[in-house]
Amino acid sequence: MIDVEVCLGSACFVKGSHQIVTILKELIDINNWNDKVSVRGAFCMGACSQKGVGVKIDGESVTNVGIYNAREVLNKRLKELVDE
Repeated sequence: MIDVEVCLGSACFVKGSHQIVTILKELIDINNWNDKVSVRGAFCMGACSQKGVGVKIDGESVTNVGIYNAREVLNKRLKELVDE
């Protein structure tokens, strides 16, 4: 199971973390990854000063994820991991 964490702390919430969670859920449904990818919220990942929202996939930080590029960035990374 691939574990995706999205920061829901105040700085990331303002940057769109709720929308990113929604995008992740859509990607999981569209790609039939319900048994392969889990999404959960987390508090402060120390990414407050980054440009994007704090996101970790299997413990690895994914940088510069924002509401305008989340679908492309996360879909690409998750497909790589699912196909391994």
